[in-house]
Amino acid sequence: MIYILYRLQKDSSCKSAYFKLRFWRTRYFWLPALTFMGVAFMGEAFMGEALLANDFPHRFNLGSIPSPEEISVLDTAIRPDGRGLPPGSGDSAQGLIVYQQQCQACHSEGGKGGLFDPLVSTQPSVIFAFNEAGARPTPTIGNYWPYATTLFDYIRRAMPYNAPGSLSNNQIYAVSAYLLHANGIIPETLTLNASNLAGITMPAFGHFVPDDRLSTPSVK
Repeated sequence: MIYILYRLQKDSSCKSAYFKLRFWRTRYFWLPALTFMGVAFMGEAFMGEALLANDFPHRFNLGSIPSPEEISVLDTAIRPDGRGLPPGSGDSAQGLIVYQQQCQACHSEGGKGGLFDPLVSTQPSVIFAFNEAGARPTPTIGNYWPYATTLFDYIRRAMPYNAPGSLSNNQIYAVSAYLLHANGIIPETLTLNASNLAGITMPAFGHFVPDDRLSTPSVK
């Protein structure tokens, strides 16, 4: 390749042919391509005006309106204030059994972490020191999560890893109670349900602030 370029520079006939080739490529490649793009753009604009002139429909009448039952299958979001929590209940003792059967293989005994991240804080005195020099505890439910309802929501959506969505509401309340108790947040005897889960104050709650910035071109 280097030799060819060298010959093109040294040999005047080759050099002339080289520039003719460049001219040919420019004339016969780019000009038709740009012409095609221009025609396509004009055609699209013309078709758009024609469709509007013919009262183009706003709806295509495809599909059907979902029923409340169909919506409920997907409407599983749980808010920090507890809205969306389903009926059911469970305590830490029941949750230990669920954890051993469904969670322990990945998160190890007691939630200390195994194949996947730990769930229980091993540094209860260090709640939120992630920005302090020399203090980098692993984020866990006990030292990082701001809302207890997030625990229920996440487990119901994504756990167990090999069968997400397979746990019943009672099982999720129970394993949530077990993990909250293991992190020292609730007593072992507390039975979790839709009425009291949102009222649990997480240790890291005070370290999160709402984003109250006004919507501007630079902040959306």
